[in-house]
Amino acid sequence: MRKILLLVVLLFLSLTIMEISNTFGLFETNNVITVDNNIAKWQIKVNNSLIKDPVHFTVNNYNIDSDSNVKEGLIAPGVGAYFDIDIDPNNTSVSIRYDITFDLTGLENDKIKIVNIEELGGNTLVNNNDTYTGIIPINNSSIHHIRVHIEWENDEENNEIDSKFGVTGEKEINIATNIKFSQYLGETITNN
Repeated sequence: MRKILLLVVLLFLSLTIMEISNTFGLFETNNVITVDNNIAKWQIKVNNSLIKDPVHFTVNNYNIDSDSNVKEGLIAPGVGAYFDIDIDPNNTSVSIRYDITFDLTGLENDKIKIVNIEELGGNTLVNNNDTYTGIIPINNSSIHHIRVHIEWENDEENNEIDSKFGVTGEKEINIATNIKFSQYLGETITNN
């Protein structure tokens, strides 16, 4: 009787082990699922160039305001100018936040200043410690034109530095520009 009981126990034990291994095997082989990859697109162009990382570029081409005392197409103290930054979110399926900063330290003339930045078309830019922030809503895929106005202040105490630009004509007005893009998540952006 003991042998039969031992044989029955071994039989049940082996059946239990087989059942557990089959269950584990089924669990392991049935855990693969197919996921539909619906991921939002993120393609932005700045001045017709596709970007992937923060944009760093130097502006050295301007539209110069006319002045009756300065030859057309040239900038001098007392004259203003502007340049445009075009942001094209056409292939983007999320709302976008952009932060624009300018580095004027390389100008060698502190009388050349940014006097106004505006987004043409009525959207508002927020100035927060010289970082200009704008939002492009998901339902607005048109090109956003940002106009940056500069002015060369005519300061008689700055004539020596101004002359370094004008005497040789070789100095350029280069403004380092940085644009950082991120997904806009509804956060409040305020002026400082």
